[in-house]
Amino acid sequence: MAKAANVAQITFTTVAEAHIGKNGESWWNDKHRQQWKSMLATYVYPVIREVPIDEIGTSHVLDILEPIWKAKAETASRVRARIETTLDAAKARGFRDGESPARWRGHLALILPVRSRLTRGSAPPHSLP
Repeated sequence: MAKAANVAQITFTTVAEAHIGKNGESWWNDKHRQQWKSMLATYVYPVIREVPIDEIGTSHVLDILEPIWKAKAETASRVRARIETTLDAAKARGFRDGESPARWRGHLALILPVRSRLTRGSAPPHSLP
């Protein structure tokens, strides 16, 4: 029971900051590390800052993503991936069980609308009347 009580005190923020601290030096550059921190602080922490890591579910992830999913598609995609990575790190350390509620394939892809892909290159030619 003591282990369960200890895990209940471990929050998303605790795991995310530990993950950044342990892995941040191996990431691309300082800008990448800063983006992780700022995205979590802006979009994730206001919703799940103190939620125990083993209680985070799909509804929490949707509360974070739905407001930005269409308006800030690339940001939303990155935020989702960072939530998933943090939850996977928690699972690897034994702080939670089961699949990540931030997983795209077979989970959020069935709930959130598919984002339209940006096209690159020139616009299609106009047809003449």
